[in-house]
Amino acid sequence: MSLEADKLSLNYSGTFLLREVSVSVFPGKVTTIVGPNGAGKTTLLRCLANDISPTSGSVKLNGRDIKNWDPVDRAKFLSVLPQHSSLDFPFTAEEVVMLARTPHKSGLIKDYEIVNAALKSVDATYLADRLYVKLSGGEKQRIQLARVLAQIWEPDTKQEDNYDRFLILDEPTSSFDLAHQKLTLEIISSCASQGIGIVLVMHDLNLAAKCSDQIIMMECGKSVKTGSPKEVFTVENIQQVFGVQVKVQENPENEKILITT
Repeated sequence: MSLEADKLSLNYSGTFLLREVSVSVFPGKVTTIVGPNGAGKTTLLRCLANDISPTSGSVKLNGRDIKNWDPVDRAKFLSVLPQHSSLDFPFTAEEVVMLARTPHKSGLIKDYEIVNAALKSVDATYLADRLYVKLSGGEKQRIQLARVLAQIWEPDTKQEDNYDRFLILDEPTSSFDLAHQKLTLEIISSCASQGIGIVLVMHDLNLAAKCSDQIIMMECGKSVKTGSPKEVFTVENIQQVFGVQVKVQENPENEKILITT
């Protein structure tokens, strides 16, 4: 199954934030949305997550209109990392990640195993007992990443239908140093290898080219080009959308696209 948006439009006070945008996110594949500031990237993610309702068009999750899902059931296989996460309660980092297990009835022992594994996956085990509000911006981002991973850590075998899992990430590497950017790409690749469908927003075009199966390039609320990184990241497309002259070549080490200015 898939996470699909069909001709989404969003008009806010007479201004179109989205114009007939269609997206298909498939299990085991990574779709990355790129574009300049104000292109509608985060708005599109919020529609996919059912945080906001489009003026027209629809979103289907595993074959059903996303509005028709019970929120608790939906949370078992759709997890969302927003661009900004505010939490002012004096929770420990471990307690924040444990919040992700609320929709599940897997038992406390199992939940702690998953939470500890999620913290380890983002290199944050040492933060488990520290207060979340006392962490740095990058540390908070890693805890939030662990939280969304813990939410869909494993398939929900109690579901009658074998629903696919999906992960929505809005700029997941924005607060990270180089080492944790690399780790995040490895996590994304690992999730995809487990059959999780991933859709994310990313500003770094080289990182996007490195981790993505599909690129959606947006401008002024519209999808202007969709395809593989090689198909989308051309000199002409980047010049048209970003207004920047670049060189595009193949990275000899991994055969991925390399973009330089």
